[in-house]
Amino acid sequence: MNGIVANVMSANMWWQYYPEVMRAVLLLTARDVDYDMWTPGVDGKDGAGTVCGEDAEWFVQNCSSVYPSGAAKEYGLWWGSITQNDNSTRIFNVKVPTPLPSNRHLRIVVTWDGNPSNPAALTYPVLTDFGLYMQIPGGPSLSCDSWWSNIEIIDVPPWYLNAGQTYQFSVTHTLNRLPQSFQKFTYASVAWGWPKTSAN
Repeated sequence: MNGIVANVMSANMWWQYYPEVMRAVLLLTARDVDYDMWTPGVDGKDGAGTVCGEDAEWFVQNCSSVYPSGAAKEYGLWWGSITQNDNSTRIFNVKVPTPLPSNRHLRIVVTWDGNPSNPAALTYPVLTDFGLYMQIPGGPSLSCDSWWSNIEIIDVPPWYLNAGQTYQFSVTHTLNRLPQSFQKFTYASVAWGWPKTSAN
């Protein structure tokens, strides 16, 4: 694992300051071993798969640095900080490859740092929270908005998507539990790509 992280980090040494990027890339390229795709909102299984160093390295060498409301990309990676009082929704644009990749599906990952809240107030989750949402035009609404982790993942079956089309998803900073005495920023990363559907 250390070797995989070192190889991924070598693509951009600024990422050493954003461990959320490492986590997002490893989660994005991991292969689920229970089912073909993960179930949104099931914290105990979000990201529980087989780490694939080869796919992680390929992703960071071929992905595009993206920004909210920026140009649509097939493989996108954003990282940055969000201020304590910023509860805005960020929209990202995904470009579907032509043709649709065989035995692959779209995965979107959001991860952020898990700053602790006041230790005396442990009757509720102690993490800042984000929500991940995607409305398929003419199709279902997909979301992952669990409360007990700092990971949100959506796996989008390929039969919901059309080759060459652009789709949008949104990331909402839904709740900030940073204590006043702590730093005023939450560091986060958003990534999307086309991992293999099967762990084989």
